[in-house]
Amino acid sequence: MSFLLNFGNKITEEKVKSISVYHILHYIWLVEIYYLVINALYQCAVHSLGKIELTQVIPIVIIKFNNEVMNLLQEWNPFILTIGAGLFVSAFFVSMSKHIFFIKNSGIIFYHADAGFHFSKWLIMIALTYFVYDWTGKFLPLVIFLLLLLTLSLEKFGTFLKTKYGITLDKD
Repeated sequence: MSFLLNFGNKITEEKVKSISVYHILHYIWLVEIYYLVINALYQCAVHSLGKIELTQVIPIVIIKFNNEVMNLLQEWNPFILTIGAGLFVSAFFVSMSKHIFFIKNSGIIFYHADAGFHFSKWLIMIALTYFVYDWTGKFLPLVIFLLLLLTLSLEKFGTFLKTKYGITLDKD
């Protein structure tokens, strides 16, 4: 058994070390969206089955832990949004710094000065995802599905404009 645990820990450690700093927030958002969808499904189950049946399946300790995690998300979410907005604004100035004569020859600064745009986008997305969950509750999976339909419709509309009128919505 300890062999399996050590093997699992080694694989996890290697995977974590291979993650780029630019992808950490992607993974955090992915964990958040899974967690919130599971909570939305839990709310649907509570609504349709009642709390009595669910506490027989889910230990009360897990339900209490989940409530603590959800409270932490609610408490920290405004701060995450504020940091995301602050990074976005700061990124304008920091990305300009890569053109200053004594800094512009530094490869690290030149290539990573605008990282704040990337990080701010994902921090804002993390915060907005929780706000959407807070607003829609158990309907979060439906909202995700509707966003998918909207995206597909816009892509189809873009294809129609391109084939019918030669108009492209792409940036290039």
